Amino acid sequence: MSEKQTGEKAHEVIEDSGWKTIEYIDWKTGELTSVEQHEPHETVFVKVGAKRRRGQGKFVGMDADIDIEIAPLIEKVWRAGFHTFNSCQENQPGIIWIEFDLDDGLQFLNIVADEYSDDYDSLYNRIRHGWETKDKKSIDWEFAINLVDWSIESRYEGENGEPGDIYCIETPTGPPNFIPFLSVRFPKEDLTLVEERMRQHNRL
Repeated sequence: MSEKQTGEKAHEVIEDSGWKTIEYIDWKTGELTSVEQHEPHETVFVKVGAKRRRGQGKFVGMDADIDIEIAPLIEKVWRAGFHTFNSCQENQPGIIWIEFDLDDGLQFLNIVADEYSDDYDSLYNRIRHGWETKDKKSIDWEFAINLVDWSIESRYEGENGEPGDIYCIETPTGPPNFIPFLSVRFPKEDLTLVEERMRQHNRL
């Protein structure tokens, strides 16, 4: 199949005072559609080898450069046999972001929620969004389901087709093949508890 030449979005990357600014541009109109800013974080290489998930088939190992503050958690998540596709130790001010395969993300939430609680500020309640009160002091977790089309192959180019990361070129390889991803966002103050519950799970 030929590449789609209209309606694609390209992005231009600009480094400014340590922040990465990404401008999304509609290739057809040349108009700026949105802008994102990301503060760069120190990363560490994390690798978990292949293993079997309990009662299921073979789990393929994962490795990636992970933001240093959440690297221990991501390692525990992988050791539990869960796939992640993106993560950031501060995707928004004070907020951690992890993107999962949908089924794995739901299992992750079941583990870290631990057990029922009617405490307004409990992790369970803030994941469930079950009880609301003006006296609640902690931040609720946030979720979004995103569809990714795995039939699309992407590559990045610089100016004039040279290697680089200015433009994202998408090529459809067949019929749409949508895969649901679950984005999970939670406050950084929950990190220690979440990591401990994953550690306990992995010891079982």
